[in-house]
Amino acid sequence: MNLSFAGEKLHFTDQQASLAPSAVRLDAVIGDNQRSDEWMYYASCVRPQYERMNRLIGQIGGLLILGQANGCFDTYFEMSRTPKEQTEACLDELNAVVAPVGAVPHLNHLRSAARKLDVVAHDLNGAVRDAHRLSARLDEWLAALKSVSAMLHCAADPVVSLQPVAFEDACACCVASLATS
Repeated sequence: MNLSFAGEKLHFTDQQASLAPSAVRLDAVIGDNQRSDEWMYYASCVRPQYERMNRLIGQIGGLLILGQANGCFDTYFEMSRTPKEQTEACLDELNAVVAPVGAVPHLNHLRSAARKLDVVAHDLNGAVRDAHRLSARLDEWLAALKSVSAMLHCAADPVVSLQPVAFEDACACCVASLATS
């Protein structure tokens, strides 16, 4: 079983590619590393859900690993909010966002990723007490998580901090020590 999401080149069918937004909408780009005010406002509205979906991919992946090792029952029920509750909230919040015209395909892409993640969270919620069902659906759920991760990579715009990995809180000491060596 391979749980790695990184380092693999993704291939989309023509139909999938037509549904995916470009990483940055052309009308959002003003210049190098600059975005329109409308895009900046829109990005600030969707960033919390974008980041939540990235965290949920990690949480659900961790629960699946625990489920294979010794069951994820204790960890799942100790969570203050289950992945199912979190994905439902994420969908509600994304559905409340009003996107500028140029960002509608991007928002639809994020909503699609959230719906796919919600399906996995609901399935996991129903299977958390059944180790056999958990094992039987593992590959399907991992593929779905990988797909959601790819969708979030596709929707990334590092200029406005919509990115799967946030580097803004990286250790400056480590960067400085690398530069001097």
